[in-house]
Parts: sequence; C-alpha cells; structure tokens
Amino acid sequence: MEVRCRCAACSTQFKIDAKFAGKKAKCPKCATVVVVPSVSADELATFPTVTVPQPAATQPAPEVATFPTAEIPTFPAVVQPKPATAA
Repeated sequence: MEVRCRCAACSTQFKIDAKFAGKKAKCPKCATVVVVPSVSADELATFPTVTVPQPAATQPAPEVATFPTAEIPTFPAVVQPKPATAA
C-alpha cells in the first residue's frame, strides 16, 4: 500500500510505501525533509472537516481624550544688569 505525501516547501505530491508512515523522508523535487503521514491524502478526504473557532476580535482601544491647547504666553526677555566692576 502506498501513502500520498505533499511537500510543505514546494507542494510536490509524491507516493511512498506505507511502511514509512510516521517516519521522515526527503521530497524528491526539493529534498526538504517531510514526515510521511500514517493515512493517505485520499483517506483523509473522507474524514469530516473540523473547524477551529477563531478567537474573538479584540475591541479597539478607547479614543484618547484630546485637550485644547492653550497658547503659551510669551514674556519679554529679562535683562540682568551687569555688575559694576572695580576700576
């Protein structure tokens, strides 16, 4: 009996003897190591499809409050008098 395999890297389908089921084999096209399934793809097609529920969507973060920007007052420059030097 043969088992059908599909390479995850190059999607090549190939057949391999069922005695290699559960063992590693190299893809004949790209030499990527694949695990030989214990059930052929044809047999898997007859199994019922199981759907995995998707996680609930996360709610968006609340909007950040924006505060009105007040105009920054400008002050005239303060000039310090220079200290008198002893002459």
